[in-house]
Amino acid sequence: MQKHKNMVGETVGRLSVIERLKNDKHGNAMWFCVCECGKTVIVRGSMLRSGNSKSCGCLKTETTRKRWAGKGNPEWLGDKVGYHGVIYG
Repeated sequence: MQKHKNMVGETVGRLSVIERLKNDKHGNAMWFCVCECGKTVIVRGSMLRSGNSKSCGCLKTETTRKRWAGKGNPEWLGDKVGYHGVIYG
């Protein structure tokens, strides 16, 4: 069995690692984390170590909003898009 690094107490991006959980069905270490925004998330250890997981998703939302800021809001922004690109209002 592979020995996993103890990440409890570490911070990766906006995530603080709180607790080690059971391995997933593929044997990957799973960690319970709390984001700076207050949400909780369960993250695979390899995603934390590689830096691919830095938040609960709030960072991507924030980055997208900043990217669109000042460009004007297209009339479709915020609409739900379904299968084949059909826009539902």
